[in-house]
Amino acid sequence: DADYQGVTPKVSGKLDFDQSQLSYDCDVLVDGEKVKLSGVVANFMQIPAVELNVSSKELNLDKLLALAGSLGGGQQAEKKEGQKTTTGAAAVPAQKSAQAAAPLGDKLPKGLTAHGKVQVEKALVKGLTVNKFHLAYLLEKNVFTVKDLTARTAGGEMTSGLTVDLNEPELAYNGKLGINSVQLAQLQAALFPHISENVSGGLFADFTYSGAGTQWPVLRDRLSADGDFSLRDGALKNSEITRSIAGLTGIEELKDFIFNDFKGNFKVSEGSILLKSEINGKDLDVKSQGKIGLDSTLDLPLTIRLSPELSTRMQQKSSVAKYLADDQGQTTLSLKVGGTMKRPKPVLDSKAVEKKVQDTLKAKALSEIDRALAGDKEGPAAEAEPGKTNELEEVGKGLLKGLFGQ
Repeated sequence: DADYQGVTPKVSGKLDFDQSQLSYDCDVLVDGEKVKLSGVVANFMQIPAVELNVSSKELNLDKLLALAGSLGGGQQAEKKEGQKTTTGAAAVPAQKSAQAAAPLGDKLPKGLTAHGKVQVEKALVKGLTVNKFHLAYLLEKNVFTVKDLTARTAGGEMTSGLTVDLNEPELAYNGKLGINSVQLAQLQAALFPHISENVSGGLFADFTYSGAGTQWPVLRDRLSADGDFSLRDGALKNSEITRSIAGLTGIEELKDFIFNDFKGNFKVSEGSILLKSEINGKDLDVKSQGKIGLDSTLDLPLTIRLSPELSTRMQQKSSVAKYLADDQGQTTLSLKVGGTMKRPKPVLDSKAVEKKVQDTLKAKALSEIDRALAGDKEGPAAEAEPGKTNELEEVGKGLLKGLFGQ
């Protein structure tokens, strides 16, 4: 039994060592959580080479992280007490040394190498259950590599690989992530409960990323990523963007986007997400190609195609809307969303709307002229209603005159 700052782990197992190496196989039990540790530490008197394997049938990581967070409380209290008696002049050098922090690799034993596996049958993380967690890792020349990481969670599976260079002061890293049929609503509820938007659906994604640092502004400026995604049978609800679009168009149903598939690709570069996406749903289809800043700014052109039902409702609210519908009765809207994620500002693309209206009027005018010409060729049938032909010709000419200004 051990006691360290109020944490009392119980360790049982076997340890063998001589002058060249140390091998171990033991169970550690702390606050009801049990972990098996096994491996070898070779050349431990000079340049250690460590093999550390971790396994468990079931772990509550929320509980273990809370215990880890409680450690060092005594040291922090002593530090605070010492700070009370420290003069301002003496505190300045400490601040300078913190700013010039050495790379994490410099704090490790020179030449240290390590490798091993982590396997957990079932784990609980922030209320989310993770099954069949497997990780293989390697530390060599102060470069930490996750060679293989797999886990099942939220109805799907995740695979990942990661390399972190501990020789860099800002922890440079690069990696890849694959997601297969993970239910996004479950992930959001567990990991991002503070986000007001509700996103649901089965997520499929593959992307690579690289960067440095863990805090703004370093992370913002050095993060890059590239990948594809698909969100199936889902919805986007309680979004300020969709609310603002519904307010602009006057169509209440646009407050929520319900879709069969939301797919696209993205690229993170120079502090922005370059996004090209397409949403296919029962009531609407949406295409977008624009930019979302990591500071939440928006520059997002959207093309929205409404179903015949929603098109009819829009036509009842706007006389111009009837000229935006196609032969299938579907209305196409071109918007541009600016502002920020919390304060989006959608506006109609006036040039696109003008072109659509002109194309519709032109097609209608040519159709009326075709009908008039067809009547002339019908012979006796046309003679029965000579006034009708002249009327159609005048309508066609009038539409063309209004369209082209001549």
